[in-house]
Amino acid sequence: MAGMVDGERRGAYVAAALRTLDWASGWPGADGAFRGAEREVDAYYFGPLAFGLAGRVKEGRRLARYIEGEFLRDGDVNDPADPGLRSAANFRNAWLCVGSQRSGDYGISYPVADRLESCQNPASGGVAVWWAEDEVERVMDMGTTAAALVAFLDTGRLEAARRAGDFLAGRLIGEQPDPAARFLLRTGWSGAWIS
Repeated sequence: MAGMVDGERRGAYVAAALRTLDWASGWPGADGAFRGAEREVDAYYFGPLAFGLAGRVKEGRRLARYIEGEFLRDGDVNDPADPGLRSAANFRNAWLCVGSQRSGDYGISYPVADRLESCQNPASGGVAVWWAEDEVERVMDMGTTAAALVAFLDTGRLEAARRAGDFLAGRLIGEQPDPAARFLLRTGWSGAWIS
């Protein structure tokens, strides 16, 4: 891409994205499942947003129906019995919420937004990476909280979005313990920094 002007570069990126969506459109079967990855939630949660942004409403909706039927339980797409999914559980939920809301799949987006809000720390505004009964296991991070903030904005939950923003700008940016040496991205539920 060296030597391209900005407009040409943008066009090349858009063309590459469209080729990727063409490729991805060929994978789902009639039921919306990606062949060979029927039970892999990581293959799906960005799908409704990606297809929707490209104007491929039919593909996004078919994928959303599959996600709703196969993965979504109580506003969560993650299998609670799979500990390998915990490290990004609410990140997945948040981006599924955004894509579903933007494509009008409110039967998915609002329950997921409810779930995300139930995982938001009422004191700090951070959103737990995954929900655990034991507070010691609840970790809040920048990526999960930022994704949840977008989901809160898209679903009209302005107070929850403001609290998430306060956590990001106030705690994770404004209160770094040693910003000249390192930048920490996680805290525990009690607010203690995790390095």
